[in-house]
Amino acid sequence: MTKKLLIRNARVFDGFAMSQASTIAAQNGRILGLGEDHEFDGFVDVETETVDANQQLVCPGFIDTHRHPTWIEEDEEHVDLSHARSIKEILKLLRDGRSKSQRDWIVARGYDQAELIEGRHITALDLVELGFESPVLIVRKCQHTGVLNSAALELAGLTNRPELVDSGAIEQDLNGSLSGIVHEAALDAAKGALPEPTLQELQSFVESATARSDRLGITTMSDSAVGYRHGARELEAYIRSQASGFLGTRTELSLYENPMQHVDWGELEVALINSECLWVGFRKVFIDGAAGSGTARMSQPYFKQGAGFDARGLVVAPSTFLSDRIHPLLCKGMSFMVHAIGDEAIDIALLMLVRARREHEHAQLRIEHATFVRSDQIELIEELGVHLSVQPSMLYQSGHLYEDLLGPERSESAIPLQKILKRSLEVAISSDAPVLSGNPFVTIRDAVNRRTIAGKTLGENERISVHTALSLMTGRAGKLLKSNQNLGVLKAGSPADLVLLSENFLDSPDALSEACPTHTIRSGAVVYRA
Repeated sequence: MTKKLLIRNARVFDGFAMSQASTIAAQNGRILGLGEDHEFDGFVDVETETVDANQQLVCPGFIDTHRHPTWIEEDEEHVDLSHARSIKEILKLLRDGRSKSQRDWIVARGYDQAELIEGRHITALDLVELGFESPVLIVRKCQHTGVLNSAALELAGLTNRPELVDSGAIEQDLNGSLSGIVHEAALDAAKGALPEPTLQELQSFVESATARSDRLGITTMSDSAVGYRHGARELEAYIRSQASGFLGTRTELSLYENPMQHVDWGELEVALINSECLWVGFRKVFIDGAAGSGTARMSQPYFKQGAGFDARGLVVAPSTFLSDRIHPLLCKGMSFMVHAIGDEAIDIALLMLVRARREHEHAQLRIEHATFVRSDQIELIEELGVHLSVQPSMLYQSGHLYEDLLGPERSESAIPLQKILKRSLEVAISSDAPVLSGNPFVTIRDAVNRRTIAGKTLGENERISVHTALSLMTGRAGKLLKSNQNLGVLKAGSPADLVLLSENFLDSPDALSEACPTHTIRSGAVVYRA
């Protein structure tokens, strides 16, 4: 660690607003003060690293309050279908991927049926054309829907699960045969049949995530579903990375509560030494799925819906699971991070908290996504002191689908940041990578522009300023964390986590498309230079 750091000639955004200061001094990993250059004349010595910002914008390191860092790294090993525009192209990419794979399964990710010229999901029948005996699993970009070939359906034990067919988690074709399209619990079962990575591989994902974050200017992140893919071994990988000194990015962990299989986090939580670098903030529970796949739970029906679905989407958390396992934990004062996209899912989450408050007045939860939150719900969220972490890049990636599935009124009111910001409640914007772009500049851009991938602006009145958006990934984002470190702000005593930016997009928001970090500084040390 550099013991002393001085950044000169900077334009400083302190996490909430532009500062009059042009110089930042840091010592032993913390900010000593902000001011003018002459105020630090006696500070510089042989141990001081000096950075001339040359009028660059300097702000706190980005805080991504909803991210899946190890998924990003693990998915690098899967066939990338994000640019496929036809089923024929998907099949070609799968063939190419098969020739390179050393594993029994062929796993691919990132397709969107709305972007295919056929306008539909690929099916098990389409996958027959590959002629593969190997099991094939394709995961839609939302991570809530997938497609399996017959071999994969068999290995995942999904060929005789009538309860999942009845719920809509396994779709059938018009002839009553399994189409290969699966959602939520059925997709989880398929993922559970995949070969498990070794603990060493999981640890490498954690460590690669730090390097990626440094390149993006992210100094703090929340891993928002630890254990969702590989159980308690994911927490063990974090603990090992921390112990070996290879976990750099400050990371808040949310431990996944699995309704299908109980994970006892106790011993590992005891082994985790909560530090300034790694800590457990929440338990995580899913109420519904994703709107783009039709599985987010809405109070009013979708205009279009998948075969076998309830017309309002799915509730993926069994009521007995919520009442018997989650309610007692809330009543003990454990904080929960709740995935709720549809407005009815948000109703369920808020009712959980109201009931828990009857037994524990300090019961707390944070709602993730809240994409289709209603005005009356925002009032109750403010009253209950619930925090929100929302992802504006959903509008870019799926806004065109929202219009098709839900109609113009609900699409225009999705992620109503202006309505939320008028209330006295805490909110942050975040990425949800790898579901959406993990680049913080893209997240900020999409909060400011609210444009879909087709170029249409959804909800002009809900656009926010670039200054506000930057604050929602720095100073205001820090308030959502279960940490008392004053993260996300530049003031004396705060951690010296900063990023120097290539473009001053505060004066010219169009420059967001070109912006990138030139320096990332964590605990007073320069960890990345462009």
